[in-house]
Amino acid sequence: MGTFKPTILVVDLVVTVDWEDVLLIKRGIPPHMDKLVFPGGHVDAEDPEREIKADESVAHAGARELKEETGLIVDPKDLIFLTFFDAPIHDERKDARRISAALTVNLKRADVVGARADSDAKEIIFRAINSIHQCELGFDHWKAIPLLRHRINLARAFWNERNEYGLPKHACPAMTDNGWSNDIEIIYSFEAGGAFIECTESGSADFSERINLCPACGIQCPKPKIG
Repeated sequence: MGTFKPTILVVDLVVTVDWEDVLLIKRGIPPHMDKLVFPGGHVDAEDPEREIKADESVAHAGARELKEETGLIVDPKDLIFLTFFDAPIHDERKDARRISAALTVNLKRADVVGARADSDAKEIIFRAINSIHQCELGFDHWKAIPLLRHRINLARAFWNERNEYGLPKHACPAMTDNGWSNDIEIIYSFEAGGAFIECTESGSADFSERINLCPACGIQCPKPKIG
């Protein structure tokens, strides 16, 4: 029977800023030193000898790694699965095969002002999504860029209608495709400063709940550019 290398679970954070820029770090250690990559690292298992506690979940590990490498704080509940980085050439280290779960979140520009390079990061770089070239990125992180462009385009077109009161409305194709009731709508309230999902079966909001992302398509609800 042959000897099998272990598989190590990794998490990477694909962070967009105002649906325009992407947060990258210049890697400060091998492999792929000086390449641009997404911040991330291993999902920790419990190790009493090194006083390491197990990460509660992959999302918690992602939030921890983002804080360690950039100083930015995110709620694990806001992290959305984007893709796996799982190509056999993902990582040339020979001790194990590393498979990474890429999680994404969109932050406001004011929330990233205090970002600083730390841990494995030599430098933090913000780049417009269309200015990133495959040859600049380490590992197989380029895989996320086309997916990210698609999400950004969806977010920019998120508020694509107005409701009867003139409020921005998200007419989600995924709701139509999956048979959601026409009485359910997602609107943005400037007065409350957020997005809401509402049921308007009787002509008024019988049910209203604040949301951060569309439950049908999974896109975070951006603030509309205009009122």
